[in-house]
Amino acid sequence: MMRFRIGLLSLIFCCLTNFVWAQGSNAYELSSNTLIHLRQAGLPLEILRDLQSLIGIRFDTKEDLRAALQKLPRSPTTEALEQIEQFAEMRRLQLQAQEFSGDQKKGELVFRGEVEGELPREQLRFRSELLNLVRQEKYEKMRSEGSVEVEQWDRTLQAGFLFYERAEEGFANEDVRGPVQILRFNEEFRASAKQGKISGNLMQADLLRQQVLLQGRSEAEPARMELDLDEIRRQQAFNSLKELPPTSDSPETVTLQAAQATLNNQVRRLLLEGAVELFKSPEQLRIYGGRVQVEFDAAQQIQTVYAERAVCFEQPGRVARADSVRMEQATQLILLEGNAQVQTDQYNLQGESIKLYMDVSQGVAQGDDNSPIRVTILMDQPNSASNAFRCR
Repeated sequence: MMRFRIGLLSLIFCCLTNFVWAQGSNAYELSSNTLIHLRQAGLPLEILRDLQSLIGIRFDTKEDLRAALQKLPRSPTTEALEQIEQFAEMRRLQLQAQEFSGDQKKGELVFRGEVEGELPREQLRFRSELLNLVRQEKYEKMRSEGSVEVEQWDRTLQAGFLFYERAEEGFANEDVRGPVQILRFNEEFRASAKQGKISGNLMQADLLRQQVLLQGRSEAEPARMELDLDEIRRQQAFNSLKELPPTSDSPETVTLQAAQATLNNQVRRLLLEGAVELFKSPEQLRIYGGRVQVEFDAAQQIQTVYAERAVCFEQPGRVARADSVRMEQATQLILLEGNAQVQTDQYNLQGESIKLYMDVSQGVAQGDDNSPIRVTILMDQPNSASNAFRCR
């Protein structure tokens, strides 16, 4: 029941690929991103797999690139050649604005008023009212304000403020010491793609440490994530140049809501705090609590969910409450501790510690040896559609 992936990191990053202005020229070079864009544009999978042998090789002219392409096991068609050239060309970011100023000594450029930019190689476009770029040796910074919008294929990002900073090893000033790579969106951040939606008042990503912080304005105005896990799996296969898995008649989705969400991909942990709500479909599992911690493995399969602070969870035919709840994927067990209560249409359970199977139909419960459970058998009670089986 708990076999679903953490897609937050990939969903946030899906629109951020190579967002910083390009430092390229009129040369050509294929990257893993190039192949993803070419697949999105409709290039056949067999040609894309052939192109993998050219990743990372720099071609100074279009002729050099074409000569290498003609040596592939399957020579691309004329139309395919044009698409490959389009996405492989290392052109700089194209910018326009009402006003422009620069400071060559500081390596700074400032664009004001209806700023629009495009990076054709990445199919990326953005708009804002102000764009400030700084580039120095081993350091670069970007700040954008005023209705910031970023688009890439079907993906969009919106915020009132964007800040990006990257410093290499050996760089240091009064504000930052490298290596560091930080991306931050403030003021009504929203991200949308086929894989889901994310919204909040602040999103900050430490790209080197693989950590993401997402905050809402308050518990009354929380951050929210809606993840389509089937689409995330399809996107992972798409990016890896694999055959796409079939679509499901019962999509696997997760909706998360909390005042704050912190993802640490290095230790494989997602922490949700403040008026937390988690809903998993198609199992119809809902979890409510003040704090929920999710731990997952290297394949991003969830292993453990630990919830505390006035926890309640509901499944069709069952609702349970406790001070804390722990769900284990390996054992398929749920442990309720502290003022534990379970309600079904057949019985009520109470105790300091109650152990349940995740599968409601198994109907097995155990109490703590030192604190046995009290069982109340229900006679002639309404069915599971009753409000008794709802947390709220």
